Amino acid sequence: MNIAYNGEQVLAIQELLMPESVVELVDIEKKMNHFSERFAYGFRTNHLAAKVLMNNHPSVFSELLEADLTPNKIHFQNGIAKDHGFLSWGEMNAQEAREVDAHFESTVNLLLFGNCEELENRIKSNPELCNRKSNFGHQAYLINYLGNNGVEMYRQVIPEDFITRLELLIKYGADIHSKMRIYGGEYSTWELFKTSCHPIAAGLDFSKVEKLLT
Repeated sequence: MNIAYNGEQVLAIQELLMPESVVELVDIEKKMNHFSERFAYGFRTNHLAAKVLMNNHPSVFSELLEADLTPNKIHFQNGIAKDHGFLSWGEMNAQEAREVDAHFESTVNLLLFGNCEELENRIKSNPELCNRKSNFGHQAYLINYLGNNGVEMYRQVIPEDFITRLELLIKYGADIHSKMRIYGGEYSTWELFKTSCHPIAAGLDFSKVEKLLT
């Protein structure tokens, strides 16, 4: 994988949630169920990833843990739903889209983990991908994934050639002002990027990114 920076907490979540069996799943409910089962397993085995996910979603877990109660299936489902930008598991089930957009999802993975040349070939032949939204609750565009904030945490990585990848998206039509739904509002890539801890840890040049995104 072509990653320049991958934080300890993100690595832990990738380890817990991302065995090969789930990568190819396109049915959203099946995919989310798999994640929630892995989340529950992580809780039972005291895995770092489970602790991180619980800390990230206090509206689901804080009162429960303060009362020293054990989370149940519904808690893990709601935690995973929130990690993908849904308000709840119920909202996920109520949405019209029942499957992920497999072409879009594979392009997200190519953007974050893949070869830069292969990424350009994919986008050059399918430029409409730059303005297609995720079917997850946050409704992120490709460019929003480079904000490293608000998207599913296992994808909050800094790829090698970050600036080149960002420039490629813009070159083929990505709207720098595209916003995703998260944190009770809608935010652009720059708004997300400048408040994320990952770009700082990776030592990215904020001035270059700001020029491209504003």
